[in-house]
Amino acid sequence: MLHDKSLDKRWPLILDMIHKTLDANRSVVFLVPEAAMVDFVVAHLAKAVSVPIVVLDKKASASKELESWLAVREGKARAIVGTRSAIFAPAADLGLIIIYEEENPAYKQEQTPHYDARTLARIRAGVEQCSVLYVSSAPSAETWFHFLKEQTRKEKWQKITCEAERSSAIQIVDMTNYNPQRTSILSFPLQNAIRDTLAQQGKVVLLMNRKGFTTRTHCQQCGFTVKCERCNVNLTYLYSRKVMVCRHCNFKTELPKICPQCRGGYLRSSGTGTEKLESEVARLYPQARVGRFDTNSKNFPRQADIVITTKAVLREREALDTSLVAVINFDAELHHLDFRCGHHAFALLVRLRQMASQKLLVQTRMMDNYALQSVRENDLDGFYKKELSLRKELGFPPYRHLVSIGLRGVNEDFVFEQAKELFARLEKDHSPKVEISDPHPDVNPKLRDKYRFTILLKGPSVKRILAFIKKALKDFAKKRNMIVTINVDP
Repeated sequence: MLHDKSLDKRWPLILDMIHKTLDANRSVVFLVPEAAMVDFVVAHLAKAVSVPIVVLDKKASASKELESWLAVREGKARAIVGTRSAIFAPAADLGLIIIYEEENPAYKQEQTPHYDARTLARIRAGVEQCSVLYVSSAPSAETWFHFLKEQTRKEKWQKITCEAERSSAIQIVDMTNYNPQRTSILSFPLQNAIRDTLAQQGKVVLLMNRKGFTTRTHCQQCGFTVKCERCNVNLTYLYSRKVMVCRHCNFKTELPKICPQCRGGYLRSSGTGTEKLESEVARLYPQARVGRFDTNSKNFPRQADIVITTKAVLREREALDTSLVAVINFDAELHHLDFRCGHHAFALLVRLRQMASQKLLVQTRMMDNYALQSVRENDLDGFYKKELSLRKELGFPPYRHLVSIGLRGVNEDFVFEQAKELFARLEKDHSPKVEISDPHPDVNPKLRDKYRFTILLKGPSVKRILAFIKKALKDFAKKRNMIVTINVDP
Protein backbone atom coordinates (compact mmCIF):
# COMPACT_ATOMS: atom_id res chain seq x y z
CA MET A 1 0.00 0.00 0.00
CA LEU A 2 1.51 3.31 -1.13
CA HIS A 3 0.20 5.95 1.27
CA ASP A 4 1.42 9.18 -0.26
CA LYS A 5 1.16 12.41 1.68
CA SER A 6 3.11 14.07 -1.13
CA LEU A 7 1.91 13.78 -4.74
CA ASP A 8 5.33 14.40 -6.28
CA LYS A 9 6.84 11.30 -4.63
CA ARG A 10 4.33 8.68 -5.74
CA TRP A 11 5.32 8.27 -9.37
CA PRO A 12 9.00 7.27 -8.88
CA LEU A 13 7.85 4.43 -6.61
CA ILE A 14 5.07 3.38 -8.99
CA LEU A 15 7.39 3.34 -12.00
CA ASP A 16 10.04 1.39 -10.08
CA MET A 17 7.55 -1.42 -9.37
CA ILE A 18 6.37 -1.38 -13.00
CA HIS A 19 9.95 -1.65 -14.29
CA LYS A 20 10.69 -4.60 -12.02
CA THR A 21 7.53 -6.38 -13.19
CA LEU A 22 8.18 -5.77 -16.91
CA ASP A 23 11.85 -6.77 -16.53
CA ALA A 24 10.59 -10.10 -15.18
CA ASN A 25 8.58 -10.44 -18.42
CA ARG A 26 5.26 -10.19 -16.58
CA SER A 27 2.23 -7.97 -17.26
CA VAL A 28 0.93 -4.89 -15.44
CA VAL A 29 -2.71 -3.82 -15.11
CA PHE A 30 -3.06 -0.16 -14.14
CA LEU A 31 -6.56 0.80 -12.94
CA VAL A 32 -7.84 4.38 -12.70
CA PRO A 33 -11.20 5.39 -11.21
CA GLU A 34 -12.33 7.65 -14.07
CA ALA A 35 -11.86 7.56 -17.83
CA ALA A 36 -10.76 11.22 -17.75
CA MET A 37 -7.57 10.15 -15.91
CA VAL A 38 -6.47 7.58 -18.51
CA ASP A 39 -4.60 10.04 -20.74
CA PHE A 40 -2.71 11.46 -17.75
CA VAL A 41 -1.54 7.99 -16.65
CA VAL A 42 -0.66 6.88 -20.19
CA ALA A 43 1.43 10.04 -20.67
CA HIS A 44 3.43 9.19 -17.52
CA LEU A 45 3.93 5.57 -18.54
CA ALA A 46 4.87 6.38 -22.15
CA LYS A 47 7.85 8.43 -20.91
CA ALA A 48 9.11 5.65 -18.65
CA VAL A 49 8.46 2.28 -20.33
CA SER A 50 9.38 0.98 -23.77
CA VAL A 51 6.71 -1.70 -24.11
CA PRO A 52 3.43 -1.03 -25.96
CA ILE A 53 0.66 0.39 -23.74
CA VAL A 54 -2.90 -0.78 -24.38
CA VAL A 55 -5.89 1.21 -23.18
CA LEU A 56 -9.08 -0.77 -22.62
CA ASP A 57 -11.66 1.88 -23.43
CA LYS A 58 -15.39 1.19 -23.45
CA LYS A 59 -15.93 4.12 -25.79
CA ALA A 60 -13.70 2.61 -28.47
CA SER A 61 -15.26 0.93 -31.48
CA ALA A 62 -16.06 -2.78 -31.18
CA SER A 63 -13.28 -3.71 -33.61
CA LYS A 64 -10.70 -1.58 -31.75
CA GLU A 65 -11.78 -2.99 -28.40
CA LEU A 66 -11.48 -6.56 -29.73
CA GLU A 67 -8.06 -5.80 -31.18
CA SER A 68 -6.83 -4.48 -27.81
CA TRP A 69 -8.35 -7.44 -25.96
CA LEU A 70 -6.63 -9.97 -28.23
CA ALA A 71 -3.31 -8.15 -27.92
CA VAL A 72 -3.55 -8.44 -24.15
CA ARG A 73 -4.57 -12.10 -24.20
CA GLU A 74 -1.82 -13.09 -26.64
CA GLY A 75 0.82 -11.32 -24.55
CA LYS A 76 1.66 -8.73 -27.23
CA ALA A 77 0.79 -5.95 -24.78
CA ARG A 78 2.06 -6.20 -21.21
CA ALA A 79 1.07 -2.73 -19.94
CA ILE A 80 -2.71 -2.35 -19.66
CA VAL A 81 -4.49 0.83 -18.54
CA GLY A 82 -8.22 1.17 -17.97
CA THR A 83 -11.05 1.88 -15.58
CA ARG A 84 -12.54 -0.68 -13.15
CA SER A 85 -13.59 -3.15 -15.87
CA ALA A 86 -9.92 -3.55 -16.87
CA ILE A 87 -9.55 -5.79 -13.83
CA PHE A 88 -10.98 -8.51 -16.08
CA ALA A 89 -8.24 -8.04 -18.71
CA PRO A 90 -6.81 -11.47 -19.73
CA ALA A 91 -3.22 -10.36 -19.10
CA ALA A 92 -0.61 -12.99 -19.83
CA ASP A 93 1.43 -13.88 -16.72
CA LEU A 94 0.04 -11.05 -14.61
CA GLY A 95 2.64 -9.67 -12.21
CA LEU A 96 1.26 -6.40 -10.84
CA ILE A 97 -2.13 -4.72 -10.39
CA ILE A 98 -2.11 -1.02 -9.55
CA ILE A 99 -5.21 0.57 -7.99
CA TYR A 100 -4.67 4.30 -8.52
CA GLU A 101 -6.55 6.63 -6.14
CA GLU A 102 -7.79 3.55 -4.29
CA GLU A 103 -10.17 5.49 -2.07
CA ASN A 104 -12.34 6.54 -5.02
CA PRO A 105 -15.87 5.01 -4.78
CA ALA A 106 -15.99 4.71 -8.59
CA TYR A 107 -14.18 1.35 -8.25
CA LYS A 108 -17.49 -0.11 -7.06
CA GLN A 109 -19.96 -0.69 -9.91
CA GLU A 110 -23.44 0.24 -8.76
CA GLN A 111 -25.18 -1.16 -11.85
CA THR A 112 -25.81 -4.84 -12.43
CA PRO A 113 -23.59 -6.83 -12.28
CA HIS A 114 -22.30 -5.30 -9.04
CA TYR A 115 -18.62 -5.73 -8.31
CA ASP A 116 -15.75 -3.92 -6.59
CA ALA A 117 -12.52 -3.82 -8.59
CA ARG A 118 -10.48 -3.53 -5.36
CA THR A 119 -11.92 -6.76 -4.01
CA LEU A 120 -11.45 -8.52 -7.35
CA ALA A 121 -7.82 -7.35 -7.41
CA ARG A 122 -7.17 -9.11 -4.09
CA ILE A 123 -8.90 -12.26 -5.33
CA ARG A 124 -7.06 -12.26 -8.64
CA ALA A 125 -3.73 -11.63 -6.92
CA GLY A 126 -4.28 -14.74 -4.81
CA VAL A 127 -5.11 -16.85 -7.86
CA GLU A 128 -2.34 -15.58 -10.15
CA GLN A 129 0.29 -15.03 -7.44
CA CYS A 130 0.89 -11.40 -8.35
CA SER A 131 1.31 -8.18 -6.38
CA VAL A 132 -1.29 -5.45 -5.78
CA LEU A 133 -0.26 -1.83 -5.28
CA TYR A 134 -2.85 0.45 -3.69
CA VAL A 135 -2.00 4.10 -4.33
CA SER A 136 -3.86 6.60 -2.20
CA SER A 137 -3.54 9.76 -0.13
CA ALA A 138 -6.43 8.63 2.09
CA PRO A 139 -6.95 4.85 1.73
CA SER A 140 -10.44 3.48 2.18
CA ALA A 141 -11.26 2.31 5.71
CA GLU A 142 -11.71 -1.23 4.39
CA THR A 143 -8.22 -1.33 2.87
CA TRP A 144 -6.69 0.22 6.00
CA PHE A 145 -8.45 -2.45 8.10
CA HIS A 146 -7.18 -5.28 5.88
CA PHE A 147 -3.66 -3.88 6.13
CA LEU A 148 -3.78 -3.81 9.95
CA LYS A 149 -5.36 -7.27 10.04
CA GLU A 150 -2.79 -8.86 7.74
CA GLN A 151 0.06 -7.16 9.63
CA THR A 152 -0.96 -9.02 12.79
CA ARG A 153 -0.81 -12.25 10.78
CA LYS A 154 2.61 -11.29 9.42
CA GLU A 155 1.41 -11.54 5.83
CA LYS A 156 3.19 -9.89 2.90
CA TRP A 157 1.47 -6.51 3.21
CA GLN A 158 3.86 -3.60 3.03
CA LYS A 159 2.98 0.03 3.68
CA ILE A 160 5.11 2.72 2.05
CA THR A 161 4.45 6.23 3.33
CA CYS A 162 5.66 9.21 1.31
CA GLU A 163 5.96 12.05 3.79
CA ALA A 164 5.27 15.59 2.62
CA GLU A 165 8.07 18.11 3.03
CA ARG A 166 5.47 20.69 4.05
CA SER A 167 1.71 20.94 4.42
CA SER A 168 -0.37 23.88 3.38
CA ALA A 169 -2.11 25.87 6.11
CA ILE A 170 -5.72 25.08 6.90
CA GLN A 171 -8.33 27.56 8.10
CA ILE A 172 -11.77 26.47 9.32
CA VAL A 173 -14.51 29.09 9.27
CA ASP A 174 -17.47 28.60 11.58
CA MET A 175 -20.54 29.52 9.49
CA THR A 176 -22.93 29.42 12.47
CA ASN A 177 -22.87 33.19 12.75
CA TYR A 178 -23.15 33.84 9.02
CA ASN A 179 -26.40 34.29 7.11
CA PRO A 180 -25.66 33.72 3.38
CA GLN A 181 -29.07 35.13 2.38
CA ARG A 182 -28.30 38.48 4.01
CA THR A 183 -24.59 38.70 3.24
CA SER A 184 -22.93 36.26 0.85
CA ILE A 185 -22.27 32.55 0.56
CA LEU A 186 -18.61 33.56 0.79
CA SER A 187 -17.73 34.31 4.41
CA PHE A 188 -15.69 37.42 5.22
CA PRO A 189 -12.52 35.39 6.00
CA LEU A 190 -12.86 33.67 2.61
CA GLN A 191 -13.44 36.97 0.82
CA ASN A 192 -10.29 38.39 2.44
CA ALA A 193 -8.28 35.25 1.58
CA ILE A 194 -9.35 35.48 -2.08
CA ARG A 195 -8.48 39.17 -2.18
CA ASP A 196 -5.00 38.53 -0.71
CA THR A 197 -4.35 35.63 -3.08
CA LEU A 198 -5.31 37.68 -6.14
CA ALA A 199 -3.07 40.52 -4.95
CA GLN A 200 -0.16 38.06 -4.94
CA GLN A 201 -1.02 36.85 -8.47
CA GLY A 202 -2.11 33.47 -7.09
CA LYS A 203 -4.81 31.07 -8.31
CA VAL A 204 -8.01 30.30 -6.41
CA VAL A 205 -10.22 27.19 -6.58
CA LEU A 206 -13.67 27.28 -4.97
CA LEU A 207 -15.33 23.89 -4.60
CA MET A 208 -19.08 23.40 -4.50
CA ASN A 209 -20.25 19.94 -5.46
CA ARG A 210 -23.57 21.04 -6.93
CA LYS A 211 -24.03 22.08 -10.53
CA GLY A 212 -26.50 24.61 -11.90
CA PHE A 213 -27.80 27.99 -10.80
CA THR A 214 -30.60 27.03 -8.40
CA THR A 215 -31.61 23.63 -7.06
CA ARG A 216 -35.29 24.12 -6.16
CA THR A 217 -38.15 26.00 -7.81
CA HIS A 218 -41.46 26.20 -5.94
CA CYS A 219 -44.70 28.14 -5.68
CA GLN A 220 -45.11 30.10 -2.44
CA GLN A 221 -48.88 30.13 -2.77
CA CYS A 222 -49.68 26.41 -3.04
CA GLY A 223 -46.30 24.81 -2.23
CA PHE A 224 -45.91 23.09 -5.61
CA THR A 225 -42.30 22.13 -6.43
CA VAL A 226 -41.07 21.57 -9.98
CA LYS A 227 -39.84 17.97 -10.10
CA CYS A 228 -38.69 15.39 -12.61
CA GLU A 229 -41.61 13.39 -13.99
CA ARG A 230 -39.49 10.22 -14.13
CA CYS A 231 -37.51 10.44 -10.87
CA ASN A 232 -39.60 12.66 -8.58
CA VAL A 233 -36.59 14.79 -7.55
CA ASN A 234 -36.22 18.56 -7.70
CA LEU A 235 -35.09 19.88 -11.05
CA THR A 236 -31.93 21.97 -11.26
CA TYR A 237 -32.03 25.20 -13.24
CA LEU A 238 -29.09 25.72 -15.61
CA TYR A 239 -28.82 29.43 -16.33
CA SER A 240 -26.22 28.91 -19.08
CA ARG A 241 -28.69 26.80 -21.09
CA LYS A 242 -31.95 28.34 -19.79
CA VAL A 243 -33.34 24.91 -19.01
CA MET A 244 -34.27 22.75 -16.01
CA VAL A 245 -32.69 19.30 -15.84
CA CYS A 246 -32.82 16.17 -13.69
CA ARG A 247 -29.52 15.14 -12.15
CA HIS A 248 -30.40 11.45 -12.54
CA CYS A 249 -31.97 10.91 -15.97
CA ASN A 250 -31.22 14.10 -17.94
CA PHE A 251 -34.92 14.95 -18.26
CA LYS A 252 -35.19 18.53 -19.55
CA THR A 253 -37.90 21.14 -19.50
CA GLU A 254 -38.26 24.90 -19.66
CA LEU A 255 -38.63 26.97 -16.50
CA PRO A 256 -42.41 27.49 -16.00
CA LYS A 257 -43.57 31.10 -16.10
CA ILE A 258 -46.60 30.34 -13.90
CA CYS A 259 -47.36 27.63 -11.36
CA PRO A 260 -48.64 24.50 -13.19
CA GLN A 261 -50.86 23.66 -10.21
CA CYS A 262 -52.53 26.87 -8.98
CA ARG A 263 -51.68 29.09 -11.96
CA GLY A 264 -49.99 31.54 -9.62
CA GLY A 265 -47.85 34.13 -11.31
CA TYR A 266 -44.70 33.81 -9.19
CA LEU A 267 -42.34 30.85 -8.76
CA ARG A 268 -39.43 31.24 -6.38
CA SER A 269 -36.07 29.56 -6.98
CA SER A 270 -33.72 28.74 -4.13
CA GLY A 271 -30.52 26.82 -3.45
CA THR A 272 -27.06 27.52 -4.80
CA GLY A 273 -25.05 25.77 -7.47
CA THR A 274 -21.79 26.49 -9.26
CA GLU A 275 -23.44 28.91 -11.72
CA LYS A 276 -24.85 31.13 -8.95
CA LEU A 277 -21.54 30.98 -7.11
CA GLU A 278 -19.79 32.06 -10.32
CA SER A 279 -22.16 35.04 -10.56
CA GLU A 280 -21.47 36.00 -6.94
CA VAL A 281 -17.70 35.76 -7.36
CA ALA A 282 -17.80 37.85 -10.55
CA ARG A 283 -19.76 40.53 -8.64
CA LEU A 284 -17.30 40.62 -5.74
CA TYR A 285 -14.13 40.45 -7.86
CA PRO A 286 -14.84 42.19 -11.18
CA GLN A 287 -11.12 42.49 -11.94
CA ALA A 288 -10.55 38.71 -11.81
CA ARG A 289 -10.97 36.19 -14.60
CA VAL A 290 -13.55 33.68 -13.40
CA GLY A 291 -13.98 30.20 -14.89
CA ARG A 292 -16.12 27.16 -14.17
CA PHE A 293 -15.22 23.46 -14.38
CA ASP A 294 -17.34 20.33 -13.91
CA THR A 295 -17.80 16.87 -15.38
CA ASN A 296 -19.30 18.34 -18.57
CA SER A 297 -16.30 20.61 -19.21
CA LYS A 298 -13.83 19.58 -21.90
CA ASN A 299 -10.82 21.53 -20.65
CA PHE A 300 -9.79 23.06 -17.35
CA PRO A 301 -9.79 26.91 -17.50
CA ARG A 302 -6.10 27.36 -16.68
CA GLN A 303 -6.10 31.05 -17.58
CA ALA A 304 -8.74 31.89 -14.97
CA ASP A 305 -7.75 33.54 -11.69
CA ILE A 306 -10.70 32.00 -9.83
CA VAL A 307 -12.15 28.62 -10.81
CA ILE A 308 -15.57 27.48 -9.57
CA THR A 309 -15.63 23.70 -9.63
CA THR A 310 -17.14 20.46 -8.43
CA LYS A 311 -15.21 17.36 -7.34
CA ALA A 312 -14.23 16.99 -10.99
CA VAL A 313 -11.21 19.16 -10.12
CA LEU A 314 -9.64 16.20 -8.30
CA ARG A 315 -8.79 14.53 -11.58
CA GLU A 316 -6.65 17.59 -12.42
CA ARG A 317 -5.00 18.08 -9.04
CA GLU A 318 -1.59 16.68 -9.94
CA ALA A 319 -1.23 19.17 -12.78
CA LEU A 320 -2.52 22.27 -10.99
CA ASP A 321 -0.63 25.00 -9.17
CA THR A 322 -3.24 26.53 -6.87
CA SER A 323 -2.51 28.91 -4.01
CA LEU A 324 -5.89 28.88 -2.29
CA VAL A 325 -8.51 26.11 -2.26
CA ALA A 326 -11.82 26.67 -0.46
CA VAL A 327 -14.69 24.29 0.31
CA ILE A 328 -17.88 26.36 0.25
CA ASN A 329 -20.20 23.88 1.98
CA PHE A 330 -18.32 21.10 3.74
CA ASP A 331 -21.41 20.00 5.68
CA ALA A 332 -23.10 18.82 2.48
CA GLU A 333 -20.44 16.08 2.23
CA LEU A 334 -21.57 14.69 5.60
CA HIS A 335 -25.30 14.69 4.89
CA HIS A 336 -25.45 11.68 2.57
CA LEU A 337 -27.30 8.48 3.47
CA ASP A 338 -24.06 6.54 3.35
CA PHE A 339 -22.05 5.17 6.27
CA ARG A 340 -18.89 5.92 4.29
CA CYS A 341 -19.60 9.66 3.99
CA GLY A 342 -17.26 10.42 6.90
CA HIS A 343 -14.34 8.84 5.08
CA HIS A 344 -15.35 10.42 1.77
CA ALA A 345 -15.33 13.87 3.41
CA PHE A 346 -11.97 13.14 5.02
CA ALA A 347 -10.44 11.96 1.74
CA LEU A 348 -11.78 15.05 -0.04
CA LEU A 349 -10.08 17.41 2.43
CA VAL A 350 -6.80 15.46 2.33
CA ARG A 351 -6.64 15.66 -1.47
CA LEU A 352 -7.65 19.33 -1.56
CA ARG A 353 -5.02 20.20 1.03
CA GLN A 354 -2.39 18.54 -1.14
CA MET A 355 -3.63 20.58 -4.10
CA ALA A 356 -3.37 23.90 -2.25
CA SER A 357 0.17 25.26 -2.17
CA GLN A 358 -0.60 27.87 0.51
CA LYS A 359 -3.97 27.44 2.21
CA LEU A 360 -7.08 25.25 2.40
CA LEU A 361 -10.12 27.09 3.77
CA VAL A 362 -13.21 25.15 4.88
CA GLN A 363 -16.62 26.69 5.61
CA THR A 364 -18.68 24.59 8.03
CA ARG A 365 -21.18 24.57 10.88
CA MET A 366 -19.76 21.30 12.22
CA MET A 367 -16.50 22.47 13.75
CA ASP A 368 -16.11 19.43 15.98
CA ASN A 369 -16.47 16.80 13.24
CA TYR A 370 -13.76 14.15 13.67
CA ALA A 371 -12.89 14.01 9.97
CA LEU A 372 -12.35 17.76 9.85
CA GLN A 373 -10.29 17.81 13.04
CA SER A 374 -8.14 14.89 11.85
CA VAL A 375 -7.20 16.78 8.68
CA ARG A 376 -6.56 19.91 10.69
CA GLU A 377 -4.12 18.07 13.00
CA ASN A 378 -2.65 15.89 10.22
CA ASP A 379 -3.68 12.91 12.35
CA LEU A 380 -4.49 10.20 9.80
CA ASP A 381 -3.98 7.33 12.24
CA GLY A 382 -6.38 9.01 14.65
CA PHE A 383 -9.03 9.33 11.94
CA TYR A 384 -8.90 5.65 10.98
CA LYS A 385 -8.97 4.62 14.63
CA LYS A 386 -12.14 6.67 15.18
CA GLU A 387 -13.75 5.63 11.88
CA LEU A 388 -13.15 1.93 12.43
CA SER A 389 -14.31 2.21 16.04
CA LEU A 390 -17.64 3.71 14.90
CA ARG A 391 -18.11 1.05 12.23
CA LYS A 392 -17.36 -1.74 14.68
CA GLU A 393 -19.86 -0.31 17.17
CA LEU A 394 -22.58 -0.05 14.49
CA GLY A 395 -21.75 -3.36 12.80
CA PHE A 396 -20.80 -1.89 9.42
CA PRO A 397 -18.15 -3.11 6.95
CA PRO A 398 -15.43 -4.19 7.28
CA TYR A 399 -16.51 -5.82 10.58
CA ARG A 400 -19.85 -7.10 9.30
CA HIS A 401 -21.25 -7.20 5.77
CA LEU A 402 -24.31 -5.60 4.24
CA VAL A 403 -26.27 -7.14 1.39
CA SER A 404 -29.15 -5.25 -0.17
CA ILE A 405 -31.97 -6.84 -2.15
CA GLY A 406 -33.39 -4.27 -4.54
CA LEU A 407 -36.79 -4.58 -6.19
CA ARG A 408 -37.91 -2.15 -8.86
CA GLY A 409 -40.83 -1.82 -11.27
CA VAL A 410 -43.28 0.63 -12.81
CA ASN A 411 -46.15 -0.10 -10.38
CA GLU A 412 -45.33 1.22 -6.89
CA ASP A 413 -47.99 -0.76 -4.98
CA PHE A 414 -47.14 -4.00 -6.78
CA VAL A 415 -43.39 -3.67 -6.12
CA PHE A 416 -44.03 -2.92 -2.45
CA GLU A 417 -46.29 -5.97 -2.10
CA GLN A 418 -43.63 -8.14 -3.71
CA ALA A 419 -41.03 -6.70 -1.33
CA LYS A 420 -43.24 -7.57 1.66
CA GLU A 421 -43.75 -11.10 0.34
CA LEU A 422 -40.02 -11.61 -0.08
CA PHE A 423 -39.41 -10.20 3.40
CA ALA A 424 -41.91 -12.70 4.84
CA ARG A 425 -40.00 -15.55 3.14
CA LEU A 426 -36.74 -14.31 4.61
CA GLU A 427 -38.28 -14.00 8.06
CA LYS A 428 -39.65 -17.54 7.86
CA ASP A 429 -36.19 -19.13 7.79
CA HIS A 430 -34.56 -16.35 9.78
CA SER A 431 -31.04 -17.09 10.98
CA PRO A 432 -30.06 -15.50 14.31
CA LYS A 433 -26.73 -14.43 12.81
CA VAL A 434 -28.41 -12.46 10.00
CA GLU A 435 -30.27 -9.22 10.68
CA ILE A 436 -33.05 -8.26 8.25
CA SER A 437 -34.59 -4.81 7.84
CA ASP A 438 -38.18 -4.22 6.81
CA PRO A 439 -38.79 -3.31 3.15
CA HIS A 440 -38.29 0.43 2.72
CA PRO A 441 -38.03 2.90 -0.17
CA ASP A 442 -34.58 3.14 -1.70
CA VAL A 443 -32.36 6.23 -1.30
CA ASN A 444 -33.79 7.16 -4.71
CA PRO A 445 -37.41 5.92 -4.31
CA LYS A 446 -38.18 6.55 -7.96
CA LEU A 447 -35.64 6.52 -10.75
CA ARG A 448 -36.29 6.57 -14.51
CA ASP A 449 -39.99 5.67 -14.08
CA LYS A 450 -39.14 2.72 -11.79
CA TYR A 451 -40.21 2.58 -8.15
CA ARG A 452 -37.51 1.08 -5.94
CA PHE A 453 -37.69 -0.74 -2.61
CA THR A 454 -34.86 -2.29 -0.63
CA ILE A 455 -34.47 -5.06 1.96
CA LEU A 456 -31.16 -4.83 3.83
CA LEU A 457 -29.45 -7.83 5.44
CA LYS A 458 -26.46 -7.71 7.77
CA GLY A 459 -24.24 -10.51 9.01
CA PRO A 460 -20.65 -11.66 9.56
CA SER A 461 -20.39 -13.81 6.41
CA VAL A 462 -21.26 -12.79 2.84
CA LYS A 463 -21.34 -16.44 1.79
CA ARG A 464 -23.88 -17.28 4.49
CA ILE A 465 -26.09 -14.27 3.68
CA LEU A 466 -26.10 -15.04 -0.04
CA ALA A 467 -27.00 -18.69 0.61
CA PHE A 468 -29.83 -17.50 2.83
CA ILE A 469 -31.10 -15.13 0.10
CA LYS A 470 -30.77 -17.81 -2.59
CA LYS A 471 -32.95 -20.16 -0.56
CA ALA A 472 -35.64 -17.49 -0.13
CA LEU A 473 -35.59 -16.62 -3.84
CA LYS A 474 -35.76 -20.26 -4.97
CA ASP A 475 -39.56 -20.46 -5.03
CA PHE A 476 -40.15 -16.71 -5.33
CA ALA A 477 -42.02 -16.35 -8.60
CA LYS A 478 -40.40 -13.63 -10.65
CA LYS A 479 -43.05 -11.28 -11.99
CA ARG A 480 -43.00 -9.48 -15.27
CA ASN A 481 -42.00 -5.83 -15.26
CA MET A 482 -40.12 -6.24 -11.98
CA ILE A 483 -36.39 -6.61 -11.48
CA VAL A 484 -34.63 -8.05 -8.41
CA THR A 485 -30.95 -7.27 -7.82
CA ILE A 486 -28.49 -8.22 -5.07
CA ASN A 487 -25.68 -5.88 -4.04
CA VAL A 488 -22.93 -6.83 -1.55
CA ASP A 489 -21.63 -4.00 0.67
CA PRO A 490 -23.46 -1.24 -1.23
